[in-house]
Amino acid sequence: MCTVTFIPTKKNEFILTSNRDESAARSPEHISTMEKKGQTLIFPKDKGAGGTWIAASSHNKLVCLLNGAFECHERNLPYSKSRGIMVLEFFKYPDANQFFAAYDFSGMESFTMITYDNGQLWDFRWDERVQKKFIKS
Repeated sequence: MCTVTFIPTKKNEFILTSNRDESAARSPEHISTMEKKGQTLIFPKDKGAGGTWIAASSHNKLVCLLNGAFECHERNLPYSKSRGIMVLEFFKYPDANQFFAAYDFSGMESFTMITYDNGQLWDFRWDERVQKKFIKS
């Protein structure tokens, strides 16, 4: 089971922890950086699919991905895209709201995406049928 913890410390400051439940063969060897849309991203790069489950940007944005949405699901391979690639594509969009409205999630495996953007904490879930957004801040 993937686990994430969000602890607010001060206004617009927090501690976020993430435990990933995935094959050790996909563990990163180092932290990667990438430039995307004028911002620097920092993330552990998944050796399997090349994406990530957690990334932060120099523009004060963060994404943390967890497997599954509302309940356990059975994998139905093949999927249209790696969820970890989607995490990196999030940073192409000006803000979380535009990402959630415009991104094509069809054909993707279910997930929960915790996003911090522009001072707001989002809980976004995709269950392979319906997307649900919850603002938490």
